[in-house]
Amino acid sequence: MTANRRRGVLSIDEGTTGTRAAIVLDDGRATPPVYLPISVHSPDHLRVEQDAAEIWAKTSQVCREALEWAQAHDVEIIGVSIATQRATVLLWDTVTGSR
Repeated sequence: MTANRRRGVLSIDEGTTGTRAAIVLDDGRATPPVYLPISVHSPDHLRVEQDAAEIWAKTSQVCREALEWAQAHDVEIIGVSIATQRATVLLWDTVTGSR
């Protein structure tokens, strides 16, 4: 690590209608978040459904963009934090890779 290199945490927020990522810097400031909406389908008034592949793709995209910002600004990522609304979870088959 160079003397002037900053440190930061990649912060991911999985919300009900979108996903965002930002870098929280070592002085507590956060970079502008990268945000993408996620489609929400309500088959009835009791359920909400989302596409796991879309969640994964959009989360990966916002993380890549936040990490590109960190690299361009000489920020070393030292950790990851994840916040979810009602515990968004995505599982996949390790053999086939399908979600």
